[in-house]
Order: sequence, then structure tokens, then C-alpha cells
Amino acid sequence: MQKKSLVLIILAMFLVAGLGMAGCSKEKTASPGGESQPTATQKAGGEKGDASLEDLMKSAKNIKGMSYDMVTTMTSPEGTHTSSGKIWISGEKVRIESETAGMKSIMITDNKGDMYMVTDKTAMKIPAADDQTEPANAWADEELDKMKVVGKEKIDGHNCTVVEVTEEGNVTKMWLRQDIGMPVKIESKADNATIVIENKNFKTGAQPDSLFELPAGVQVMEMPDFSQMPGVPQP
Repeated sequence: MQKKSLVLIILAMFLVAGLGMAGCSKEKTASPGGESQPTATQKAGGEKGDASLEDLMKSAKNIKGMSYDMVTTMTSPEGTHTSSGKIWISGEKVRIESETAGMKSIMITDNKGDMYMVTDKTAMKIPAADDQTEPANAWADEELDKMKVVGKEKIDGHNCTVVEVTEEGNVTKMWLRQDIGMPVKIESKADNATIVIENKNFKTGAQPDSLFELPAGVQVMEMPDFSQMPGVPQP
């Protein structure tokens, strides 16, 4: 996984959630696999449940399969926009179900790196981009010296370590669960917009392979090359 700015990761996650505007689906999914939550190592001399930032990173990186719910709220001078979705991760495979303004969509990235936008009868194959499928533990790939622990807080019943990340003048705040190292809340400001991501209902462990397969009978289509349309400036 290529390292990226944490701010860009957050913006990309919001973009993924917002892709619900592109299509709709009535498909219901099977329940994810069983829950298995690794525990972060307790920091020497710390309070019960406390873990160092290094331990939190290690716990987050060790998670190869998981599912969670995500709600993204973007507030800007133009107003407030909210997207909700559910994400399943299994290695490099990703499934994202999102909803924006009542419109639903499903995105699937298979183990070949191919990405599809799925509607009822059609799967549109679209160019895959790494920054569109970053899982919640992508924060652990950032450089440790950019992070600063600023406090502790309990969110949704989970003890969290509050961390600030400063990069290129931007400050991002994360609330990391002390047991699995996953962010339950991320808050960032960029381009006059405030973005808040809330991750809930984490279930770690193996996820069913069927979640990352295209539904039987769907017609696979290639995304049109809009760059060749008349009136589109050429590079």
C-alpha cells in the first residue's frame, strides 16, 4: 500500500462514501464473519487498558479482515452533507455499500485490483485508485513523528487515545480505540471544509469471500473514456 497524506486519505474516504450518488441497489448482503478483536499491548507503567502509540499502530496493522459502519459529515460554506456506508475488508479486497441523499450504491474491489460499481443488473468496471479503498487502519502507515497524543476519551463505550497529526499545516484529530487501534472518529479541516468520519460496529476477522464477488447474472460494462468526447480538453 502506497503511503499517502492522512488528509488525502480522509478526503478519499469521503469521496467513496459520496459515490452513492452514482447508482442504486436493493441487494441485501450476508452477515460478516465472526468477530475476533486483537488487543493492544499495555504500555509499561500505564493505566489499565492504556497502550502506547506504537502498540496501537501494531494492533491496527495486524488486522487483515474487518467490517465496520461509517458516517461521514462534511461541513462547508455551501452547507452540510452526510453520507453513510458499510465497509468490508479482506486483504486487498474491499466492499463498500454507501448511501447519500437516499441513493444507494455498491463498490467492489476484487483480489485482482479491479473495481466495480454495482447496480441491480449492471457492474460498471472503473479505474481502480489506491486512495479510494483505504481501510480504517491506513493511519498506521503514517510517520510516527507527525503524531502527538493529546488526551484520552471514551466514545461509544470504548477507551480511546486522542491523537493529533500535523502535516503541511493541516491538523487532523483521531480517536483511536485502545483495544484494536482503529479510529472511531476522525476530524479534519481542509479547503474551508470540516470533515468528520465516525466508524462504528467494528468486527475484525475473516470476511466471507462471497461479499467480494459480483452478483450472478450482472452485465459487466467498461466505463466510457470521457476524455475522448468532443469538447473535452486534451492533455
